[in-house]
Amino acid sequence: MGARHPAMSANVPHDPTPPDALPTIAAYLRRHGLATPALMLLQIARPLSFLGSQSLLLIQPILPVHRWQAGIGQTARALEDEAAWTRLEKLLQ
Repeated sequence: MGARHPAMSANVPHDPTPPDALPTIAAYLRRHGLATPALMLLQIARPLSFLGSQSLLLIQPILPVHRWQAGIGQTARALEDEAAWTRLEKLLQ
């Protein structure tokens, strides 16, 4: 079979979302007046979260700036984490 992705390895711990990422995201959205639209978008997009996270991982290697690549990886992990969705919704309410 083909090589497994490092994130799929049983030996690699999966840290879905750093503890400070969600409050930072929520604060940014609130500061820019986007809390309500973001909350609506979260509720609409929740069923597609896995597809969205995989799409972000797909484009991650082609992004031009390393900082963007790291941010995309963090966002993809957050999208895969159901508890993170619930926590972000609570932070935005």
